[in-house]
Formats: sequence, C-alpha cells, structure tokens
Amino acid sequence: PRAPFEPRHGAGMRGGDLIREVFGSDSDSDDADKLNHPGPSPPSPLMRPGCVVETPLGADACVGMFVAREALGEDARRWLLDSIRADDLVDFPDDEPSTAAASAASDRCAHTGGARNQAMRFGRDHLPRWALALADAVAKLATRRPGDSHGEDDDASADHTDDDDAVFPREVLARARTASGVFNQMIVNQYAPGEGLAPHVDLDAFADGVAVVSLRSTVVMDMYPPGSSRDRIPGASSAKPVWLRPGDVMFLSRAARWEWAHGIAARDADPVEGETGEGARVRRGCRTSVTLRAMRKDGHELRVPA
Repeated sequence: PRAPFEPRHGAGMRGGDLIREVFGSDSDSDDADKLNHPGPSPPSPLMRPGCVVETPLGADACVGMFVAREALGEDARRWLLDSIRADDLVDFPDDEPSTAAASAASDRCAHTGGARNQAMRFGRDHLPRWALALADAVAKLATRRPGDSHGEDDDASADHTDDDDAVFPREVLARARTASGVFNQMIVNQYAPGEGLAPHVDLDAFADGVAVVSLRSTVVMDMYPPGSSRDRIPGASSAKPVWLRPGDVMFLSRAARWEWAHGIAARDADPVEGETGEGARVRRGCRTSVTLRAMRKDGHELRVPA
C-alpha cells in the first residue's frame, strides 16, 4: 500500500495541496450525498469460495504476511472497478478511446502527469458503500487460517477470530466488535505501467492489520526484511518478491506490518512468477489497488514536510 503522501518516483505534493487532499475544500460539501448513492450491487458472495490463503515467504520468515489468492473473482473485480469509476475517485486514462489526433497519448495511463491517481477516505462514516462491503468481506477473510479454502458464505466453524493462528491477530479481529470495525480508512491507488512505489513501512498513525486488494495487472511487491539497507532501493538483492495477481488480497500484520518494508520496483516488466533471474518477463499493465487500514486512537496527529 502506498503510504499517505508517500510520493511515487518523480512525484511530490506541497503543503497546501496536502491539506486539500486530506480535508477537502468548500466544494467537497456534497461528499455525504455521494457516499450514499446506491452504486452497482456487489456479487454474492463477494469473496470467491475456495480461495486459498498462502504464506508466500513462509510463515516463519515473514510473520504476519499472507496472500489470499484470487479472493475476488471476475465478477467481484468488475463490480469493484465499476464502483470506483462511479464514485469518480481516480482517473482511468486508459479507459478513454484513442484517436488519430491523440495517437501519441494512446496509453495515457503510462503518463499520468496531473491525473488523479490516489484517493483517501478516513472513518467508516466517510467510506462509500462499496468500500464498507469490501472492508467487511476482507475482515471476514482475515479470520481464516493459512491453507483454508473457504469463502465468506461458509459456516461459522471456519471462523477463527479467537484463535492465535488466524490471518490477523485476535486483537485486530476484535475491532469487528466495535463501531470503527476492523478497517475504517481506505486508499485507492492507480498505477501506470512502469510506475514504482518507494519502499516504506506504513505510518505509525495506522494500527496493526493492513489489507491490499490488487486489481487489473499482475505486479511484484518487494518485501524488505528488518535490517535491510536504509536506502531500500527497489529491486535490491535483499528484497523478497511476492507476485500479486488480479483479485489477490495481501494481508500485513505483526512483523510484516511494523518491521518489514514493502515497495514496487519502477520497471515496465516483471519476471515470470516464481522466477527471479533475467529470463522471460511479463509486461505490466495499468493497476488499481485498494488499501484498507484502521486509524489508531492516538493517531490523530500527522506531521509531514511543507
């Protein structure tokens, strides 16, 4: 997940823009109406029955890092993207048809420039309906154990909320019993082909338990163990690659959330899944992600450079 206000390679944001990005302006006064519009109906079940929760780097090597493989099927992915489009949260430049007059920009997603490529919402009262449905479905998925192959419509025996071996720790899952829920903050990010994410650990303002829903294009997420170089150069030898396919949900908690950094190398193509050498490569397409987190009770203050 891109940390709030963490610039992409070559991008930045000044203080005034930052304030407007987070808190909006007077023109945002109708946001409440936008949140309450019906939007597309989600498929049922939202999470694909039979999706398997894996530990790509090993349960002991990267404690708290899990991936639910293709948890969102084709219908669910289409619904989620249609919902994001309907809310006009970010630009989808590659949706626009190219013409002879604009042939030089036939794939504008590769040159986002001033396009809106990130949108944030804070507090469950400010999350769109689709985000609430997604957050609750992902939270339920986090009650599973690695190796489980269940969907959200399975019986209560597959729920390990009070166990120590569920995807999320029991103290994270316990937030489901509160008004704030397991997740009460979201970020939608739009990535152009070749665009990277600077390696980082999410801000302390966010609690334990982070989930990333990956859509559209496959990408390699690099995980950096504790003690890696402070420079954390994307693609460095210390990085442990994790392949994220469309519909995958990545979970970070415990050491994976607090001690390991994560990032995406800025490149046009990734190695074929399971390979790390200079062999066959797979070109990236445009990628959309939805990151779900929870604000800490004492995470009300955020300090950033102006």
